[in-house]
Amino acid sequence: MLPSSSDRPVVVGAPLLGIHDMVSRRTASGAPFNASEAITAEQELRAYTYGSAYASKAEHLKGSIEPGKLADFAVLSEDPTAVGSDRIACLQVFATIVDGEIRYGAGLI
Repeated sequence: MLPSSSDRPVVVGAPLLGIHDMVSRRTASGAPFNASEAITAEQELRAYTYGSAYASKAEHLKGSIEPGKLADFAVLSEDPTAVGSDRIACLQVFATIVDGEIRYGAGLI
């Protein structure tokens, strides 16, 4: 099981930037960085969600959207698994839902 996170506060805590980096495996200047370690957007989203919940022994509460679990998720401008890896970091967060309640972007959804 692969967990993933933003490494905040060591680096900028932007989840989409972290997902972008794990998928594209490029430096800020665009140079390849350990390209053989790249994973798919699907794999990284699973690592960010279920993998991190599993690593913290909380997969029974969070990490996937299903009955009985916390309803924590983000509504994005596009599907990160359907865009090129170079666009993942640029996706917009339209809304965030935490424990089933809209916490950001109430007027957008």
